[in-house]
Amino acid sequence: MARAISIIRAELDEARAKRSRIEADMAELDKTIGESTPTAGQSERWERLSAGQQKARADVDRLDDEMRDAVSALAAGGSVIGGDGARQDGGDSARTGVKRDKALRFIEAAERSGELPTHSADKVDRLLRTGTTDERSNAARWAEAAGDPDYLRAFGKLLADPARGHLTWDARESEAYRRARALGDEMRAAMSTGNNAGQELIPLSLDPSILLTNDGSINPIRRNSRVVQTATNQHRVVTSAGATAEWKTEAAEAADGSPALAEVDIPLFLADCNVIYSYELAWSTRDLVAELQPVVMDAVDQLEATAFTTGNGTSAPQGLITGLAGTSSEINGTGTEALIAADIYALQNALPPRFSEGAAWYTNIRTINTARQFETTNGAIKFPELMTNPPMLLGKRVWETSNMDGTLNTAASESNYLIVYGSLKQAYCIADRIGSFVEITPRMGSNSRPKGERNLTLYRMTGAKVVRAQACRLLDVPTTA
Repeated sequence: MARAISIIRAELDEARAKRSRIEADMAELDKTIGESTPTAGQSERWERLSAGQQKARADVDRLDDEMRDAVSALAAGGSVIGGDGARQDGGDSARTGVKRDKALRFIEAAERSGELPTHSADKVDRLLRTGTTDERSNAARWAEAAGDPDYLRAFGKLLADPARGHLTWDARESEAYRRARALGDEMRAAMSTGNNAGQELIPLSLDPSILLTNDGSINPIRRNSRVVQTATNQHRVVTSAGATAEWKTEAAEAADGSPALAEVDIPLFLADCNVIYSYELAWSTRDLVAELQPVVMDAVDQLEATAFTTGNGTSAPQGLITGLAGTSSEINGTGTEALIAADIYALQNALPPRFSEGAAWYTNIRTINTARQFETTNGAIKFPELMTNPPMLLGKRVWETSNMDGTLNTAASESNYLIVYGSLKQAYCIADRIGSFVEITPRMGSNSRPKGERNLTLYRMTGAKVVRAQACRLLDVPTTA
């Protein structure tokens, strides 16, 4: 019988940690030496570290092989001896558990090295531990393949040289790429997005579904909404207007306080992001993946900022304004084709008290500046809180939302949605599909000759929808031509 998986895992963790420490020391030494000639002491230390790295890698390879053998024994219905001396039998749950544990080790190592922010590591951890059995299994398979540092290295070499980068892979990188490619083919088929033969599964440390965070987003709607990850092309949310509680006398029959439940389906839409980089950048940059990461994140965040505000819900995620307009949550202004202070009070007063605690204001900077100029009858500033940083209004936070209406066109008959007030956490849900893909292609000039540049095109799926309109109020200041 094979050794206990828990024992192998502990030894593997120790071996990986040792390898990481050595590689960190080598990176630091390399940074110290830079372009200068290394001293005798530096050369001697490099040789010692290099020898230690080779041994650590050999230990990791050996323990990885032993782990795979033990898992294979379980998967085949065999057995291993558990850490408590008990016999462990195989099955799907065992395989999922091993993949999850391996993925968690990858995530922990990436977080320690700074490749993965803490919020991203926490997000993956939740994915691996919550949901149905199938959801946890899919998440574990994805995190194991996309989070493997060997795959990250293979991907980086492919990014630098798509034509010949694979020739520089070592055995571990080749194996990691094959696993990721097989899973990627399966995930693309499930996404039903057409022929994607040239696309690669993006490493976890570059995946917007994991890196984009509420707190780090420039988009206040993502920042304050409910955000979930899914492994399907549609996410279902159960909503309710709330149950009813009561006080009752002894022996009296309880009232029917059961809530009316409703299911809201959030469809996911395919988005792409194209980044151009030169051959020189690929050749001269130590870590091209790290250099491209913030560029990709910013582009995706900008794209979503528009969709989450005014997306039509048919070819892009439904925007917050789109989902609220025309519902009972829409409140008309009382001014004559102009925003007046009374509209602000009316909007806040119209929100049900149960949603007040997490409520905030969302509006364009032009509308904020208009409200900053409102004065009382004696000439004092009516809303001095708007001058603070961050701005506040009637005791609630104000979030600048640049894609909302900011001007009134009095020459046209149209609606002008100037302000949203309410709790986005309860009103709006964003669903990100785990697993993104990239395609690397050469750029050609107008005469169809190479330009010495490449396109990195990222494909991902996300969706959003207003799931509880009563948690927000939308101010419309209509104009008439």
